[in-house]
Amino acid sequence: MINRFLRKGILPFTILVLAISALAFASDNVDYKIQGKVTAVNLDKKTLVIGETSFIWNQNTIFSDAKESPITINKVKPNAWVYIECQYIRRTDKRIAKKVYLLPKRIEKKEQHLYPFME
Repeated sequence: MINRFLRKGILPFTILVLAISALAFASDNVDYKIQGKVTAVNLDKKTLVIGETSFIWNQNTIFSDAKESPITINKVKPNAWVYIECQYIRRTDKRIAKKVYLLPKRIEKKEQHLYPFME
C-alpha cells in the first residue's frame, strides 16, 4: 500500500519539478534599457562600452539619433550619450544591443516624455 502511494506521488511530483525547472531555464535572457555615456567604441570587435559594461552589436542592431532617424555606428563616439535597448544572455554573460539611440545630452527623468523610445 505505501509502495503504491510512493509511486503515484513521486511521478506527479517529478513531472512538476521538471516543468518548473524548464520554465526557469527558459527565462535565461533578460531585456533591459539603459542610458549612459560611451567610454569606448571598437569597430573591429563590434563592441560599445558604457562605463565598464560592454555591449555587442550585430547586423540586427538599429542605430538611430534622438529623433529616431537612422544613423551609422561611426556617429557614436566616446563621451557621447546613448540610450540602449539590449538583451542580456546570462549563460554567456553577453549584452547584445537591439537598438542604440544617440542622444544630444543626458536626458533627465522630467525630459524623458520628449523621447518616445524612453519608458
